[in-house]
Amino acid sequence: MLGNIRQTVLEKSCLNPESPCLYGWGVCQNLSAHTVCSHCLLTEEVKKLARRRKRKSRRRQEGRRILECVPQYSIESGEDKPVTAARKFIHAEGIAPPALLLVKRNEHTTDRYFWAEKGLFGAQYVEENHFLFPSLKVMLEATAEKIPAVSASRA
Repeated sequence: MLGNIRQTVLEKSCLNPESPCLYGWGVCQNLSAHTVCSHCLLTEEVKKLARRRKRKSRRRQEGRRILECVPQYSIESGEDKPVTAARKFIHAEGIAPPALLLVKRNEHTTDRYFWAEKGLFGAQYVEENHFLFPSLKVMLEATAEKIPAVSASRA
């Protein structure tokens, strides 16, 4: 009975019995001393799958590129909520649209707002829907003139 259990553990652990896996059959203690078992290899494959990158939409990337051309202002929210701090800053400084405001909420969090002719919008919304903002359409056309279209050169 004990021999069968030992054999099962050896099959599930790495192939070298002198240097078995940590916890029976997980991450190996000494990778250079022995060949890794199939379970350890499977664990590595699962880790690779978990590291898949998040898909980035082209529309949002294009909006982000356009917003890079807009003047940016960095402020701290202080006692106010971030959107209130942004509105007060716009009013005090007399900022003309379009503008991007980076409002630092605390040491870890920064909120981004876009000041347009129609009001204050979240920057992520503007990135995704940049074609709805007339002031950004002008910048989009100016950017398109600087960078020739790839499809036009192939036609």
